[in-house]
Amino acid sequence: MLNRSANGSIRPAAAPRLWPHVVVFSVQFLLLTITLPLSEIWSDKPLFHIDAAYHWYSMKLATNLAATMNVVGYDPFFAAGDVNGIFSDPSGKVPALLAAIFSPTIDEIQLYKLYVLASSVIAPLMISIAASALRLSPLEALAAGILGILLWWVSYMHWYSTAGLVAYATSCYLGVLFAVLFIRFLEGGGGRWALIGLGLLGAAGFFLHPLFPIPVAVVIGAYLMLHYRLLGSPRSLAALTVVSVLSVLPNLVWLYPTYRNYSYPVDAHVQALVDANLIWQELLGRLHIAHGSKVYSLILVASLWACFRPGRAHSRRLWLAFLFAAISLQLLAYLGAAIPSLGNIEPNRFAVAGYLLLCMPAARGFTSMASAWTRPGYGPGQAFAAVNIAVVLVIGAVLTWEVWREVTPGAQGRYGASPPQVRALGEDSLWLIEWLKRRAGADSRVLFETSLGRVHDQAHMAGYYAYQTHQEFIGGPYPFQHFASFWDGRAFGKPISDISIDKMAEYFSLYNIGAVVVYSGAAKRYFDSMPGVHRSDDHGILRLYTVDGDRSYFTRGSGHVKERDHNHLLITDIIGSEIVLKYHYVPGLATDPPTQLDSVRLLDDPMPFIRIVNAPRNLRIYFP
Repeated sequence: MLNRSANGSIRPAAAPRLWPHVVVFSVQFLLLTITLPLSEIWSDKPLFHIDAAYHWYSMKLATNLAATMNVVGYDPFFAAGDVNGIFSDPSGKVPALLAAIFSPTIDEIQLYKLYVLASSVIAPLMISIAASALRLSPLEALAAGILGILLWWVSYMHWYSTAGLVAYATSCYLGVLFAVLFIRFLEGGGGRWALIGLGLLGAAGFFLHPLFPIPVAVVIGAYLMLHYRLLGSPRSLAALTVVSVLSVLPNLVWLYPTYRNYSYPVDAHVQALVDANLIWQELLGRLHIAHGSKVYSLILVASLWACFRPGRAHSRRLWLAFLFAAISLQLLAYLGAAIPSLGNIEPNRFAVAGYLLLCMPAARGFTSMASAWTRPGYGPGQAFAAVNIAVVLVIGAVLTWEVWREVTPGAQGRYGASPPQVRALGEDSLWLIEWLKRRAGADSRVLFETSLGRVHDQAHMAGYYAYQTHQEFIGGPYPFQHFASFWDGRAFGKPISDISIDKMAEYFSLYNIGAVVVYSGAAKRYFDSMPGVHRSDDHGILRLYTVDGDRSYFTRGSGHVKERDHNHLLITDIIGSEIVLKYHYVPGLATDPPTQLDSVRLLDDPMPFIRIVNAPRNLRIYFP
């Protein structure tokens, strides 16, 4: 490519300056290989921490459903049967898609580790690329990328990325890049193909995580308010319309099943604290009181330099748009849950997304500090800039030390999980899996107490336990998901101590419960005193019981559950003119051979159960 110089001569165009992006990629990759060693990627050791084990179950579900060309299906392993699929795990759609494509050629455990590594290594790179797209200098792009790295490792973003919420963390970084590219388009950069590319990028971000559009909408909205003359322009209207439509259309594959099937009978309100004081506590770096980090004050001070130092009015408005967006996200984070409907989107998590947006103006702010310090003469302005630079250097040194502490093993305090992230299954898990295989027969279900505190191998392991042992569990692979759930001393929608013994016996019969696995003191006290329930084994914090009584998946009629798998329930030797199964009915269920299904409600379960009149001798139930 050639450019014409001021005197009319032709000179080669400057080569793209890729070195800032190479440095950002290399530093992030090196840090990741310390905490997630490349030698462990292809091992059979899982990366199970908090939500990651739940994602494994979603991947296994997706693999099995893909074999029948489905994205949703009937899941007999949990909640006495329910519809499950692509809509059920908002943070797990990308790994589930990868599993549907590549498994069983590549095992789900290995695929998930590859997914985490790839997501983590490209996230800060998106920030440096976004800075370049805003025409910042190579040094400023490098500074923005380094801030992105710091936020990944020494802020609450690292908790998200190591807690199995890597999709949310990466979507925040992708959102910054998307917002910058959208702003560039509004300012005249690119034509129709750039518009289509933006729509597809938005669709990818929305598929990655459903909260992707919120920070994006806030920063684009702030930009348009400060550039109000663009609001009515054909280019702005076309961009807002086309990008929105293209972002949503490909995601109808999960949006429609979510609309039809997704609901939590319990109002969880996780990450929904309401306290304006937490904004300041977080800014001051208070980790345990709020979700603070020392990098936040550095980013804010540098951003203020970019916003208020004299310069071009257009540039100031651009940086002010990012600042206003960040402030708006802080207010949403710690005041939003005062509105009950906003509490359901876990608003506290948007605080770190706001600071991530400030990487752009902060990178320019560092340049502004240096320019003010080095300009001719010496006065209060230079002295103020020198003090700011000194503070930046000191905080930078402290943050570098914190990053090193974060990536090295030890008992020190940290933001995310202690490395190495890849570990073998714990002793409790190995013991429990063997007990379930040996003691709990497939002719009954297991009442399994899950935990918000992740007492089982520090993860939500119910999905892994159920599928690996081929046992049906009452409840869901994650807390809150069903009425027939049991977590932290709460069962069937209320504290277990509030359930009478007679009522629990009715639940045991309705859900065909033959074994109980608990950990909480309340649950242990309850079942220790319940007639017909016998303490079988203890292992660490776990206590296991067996239950007296007949085993049957029928409340009317009889038969055998011969096979169970995702979207496959084979019932044989059916006897009775009318049968009622101890499996939930969901609209859309089908049978092979075709048989008319209807529903009947039992006890206080809000979900009905399957009733069949004139059933054939053998019957397969599935979701078409």
